[in-house]
This record gives sequence, structure tokens and C-alpha cells, in this order.
Amino acid sequence: IRNGEALVSKACIAIRSANRWVLSGTIVHNRIADIQPILAFLGVEPLDEPSIFKQTIASRSTIGNATQATIIRLCLSTLALRRTKEATLRNLLPSRKIYNVTLAMEPTQERIYSHLFAAASAILFDNDHETRSSLFLGLLMRLRQAACSPALLPKETLELAESFQERPNIPEETLSKLLRKLEEIEDTDAVECAVCLDEPTSDDLAILGTCQHSFCIPCLTRIPRTGRNLCPLCRAPFQKKHILTRKDLVPVSKP
Repeated sequence: IRNGEALVSKACIAIRSANRWVLSGTIVHNRIADIQPILAFLGVEPLDEPSIFKQTIASRSTIGNATQATIIRLCLSTLALRRTKEATLRNLLPSRKIYNVTLAMEPTQERIYSHLFAAASAILFDNDHETRSSLFLGLLMRLRQAACSPALLPKETLELAESFQERPNIPEETLSKLLRKLEEIEDTDAVECAVCLDEPTSDDLAILGTCQHSFCIPCLTRIPRTGRNLCPLCRAPFQKKHILTRKDLVPVSKP
């Protein structure tokens, strides 16, 4: 119960009961008006009425003055049973013990988390600083949800994790060499795909992690559908996970 206009708060206040209790660690979050919905739930008249509470306590004329503090102190002193962390209930509480327990993820959960982490990393590295800042907290929340249970993830996030192609287990040194190779190809005057003979942009260019030949992404992604995963130039076999773009080659450190 925090926002008096929220449906949850209104539903709680509408409950019929003989006795009511509120357990709270912080009754004031941002402003003194946060107390009013709690008083309304407890049925503290006349402060259960928002208009009276605002006029008496939360108006601009009363904020910060001694009258406001006195009213709040008198009101809460008759209602609240305050306990601090120093209170030990007559020394009957046992000493606190902290255990750090590491839990292993289930295979499906670990796969979804790994794919989601790789997708989130690619999104962050592929955007500018301002966009990364706005995306970071949202992506972090999704990763935390995946760590608890994939069932907490929205459908579109699960689809993103499932569709993202996990980067093969390639040493960082090899990734750096592939990135330099791709950059050398991009720096040439005319970059031509050996399959379609078009000149792909840097965003449409991919390199095979097996033989280091480069082609445009549309041509490379069509090859596995034929069932013959062979490089068009050297006929070396490859898998879909070996098709690497610039963002796939950016080193990513897993937390």
C-alpha cells in the first residue's frame, strides 16, 4: 500500500475486517503523502480522507514546519510499534548466520541464460553510450529473471534467447584475429561477395570462423538450408554457428 490511487491500495482499503495491521520497513519512501494510504487502510479518522490529510499535513503551508512534525509524531506514536535492528527480544534471538550457497542451473535454464546473456551483450555493444545506458537495467532484470526461472521471462524475451545464435567456443586470441581479418576486408576498395557478386556493407558482411572466407550474411545463411554446409570458395565444411559478424567477434566477459 503506497499509492492511494492504485487499484491494489483501493482493494486493500475496501476489505472488511475487525482488526488491521500494517508491517512496513519504510512507511515514507519519497514524500510524507506516502503515509496517507496506510492511515486509510487502518481507518485512522479523519486522516483516512485524502483531502483532510493534505490540508492538515501535506499542504505546502505545513510541509517542513513544526506543526506538521508534531501531528505526524502524535499520530504515529499512538499507532506504531517500532522495532529497530538493535532490539533482540530479551536476548532470545539467536546470532545471525550467513550461508553462501551456489546453485547449479538446470540445462535448459542455463542454455536460455547463456543465449540471453550473449544476445544482451551484442545489443549493448551494438549501440551508442546513451542507448546502452537506457537498455542496461532492463537487460539486467531479464538476466536476473532467467537466473531465478525462465518462466518469469516474457514470451518475446524467450524468443530472443532461443533465436540468438550462441557464439562457438573460440579462443579470444582467435576472435581477435578474425576481427582484424574482417576489418582488413572492409577496408578494401571493393568488397564483393563471391556468391551473389554484390558489395555488402559492413553490417551485412560475415566471416567463416573455419576458413576465414567472407561473404554477405544473406548468402551464408542460405547455405545451411541446402543441407551442404560447404564454403563456396574452398569447400571447407562449416556449421551455422561458425558464421560470425562484427558484433559476434567483440570479446564478451561473462559475469
